[in-house]
Amino acid sequence: MNIWKTFPRNMYLSYFTKKTGKTSEAEEGWYCYYLNELVHYSLEAIFWALLQEMENKEYTVEQFVAFITEMTAQYQKEHFPRLSGSISSIIYSSDQEYEPLKLIDEIHLIVKTKNSFRCILTGLLALLCLYRDNKEYNEIVANYTTRHYISDKHGNAFDIFKDYIKRNIE
Repeated sequence: MNIWKTFPRNMYLSYFTKKTGKTSEAEEGWYCYYLNELVHYSLEAIFWALLQEMENKEYTVEQFVAFITEMTAQYQKEHFPRLSGSISSIIYSSDQEYEPLKLIDEIHLIVKTKNSFRCILTGLLALLCLYRDNKEYNEIVANYTTRHYISDKHGNAFDIFKDYIKRNIE
């Protein structure tokens, strides 16, 4: 990869390795930018997979939701049996087997195989792991997005994502 592609990713990763508690406005900006990109990429992967499955058959909304839920759960049981716990057990697990950036990289390869259910599961897992690894920075993200008027923009996945996860683990 060239530097233009790796720079945002490296800035995001460097945010976690700071030895001092101080960061610059630019570092916070790159961190927030890339986190937002990772969340959007995961959501778009799930959306792509849903569209793929919609093309295969005519469904009512109820049938489609039931089918996607059933098939994704079945795929998870067969291929990811360790994920059988609750969402909060995945989020609060100290097990770092699932790293968000590896999952994000995997999504690209999964899309090429057109495996919708693996894509849905990997996208969901990436979102949960992103939350797990970034939850201690929620206040920093909230402050940054408020200071720069990002929090009220369309396409801001931070608040929606954070609120959704919190509602489902409480």
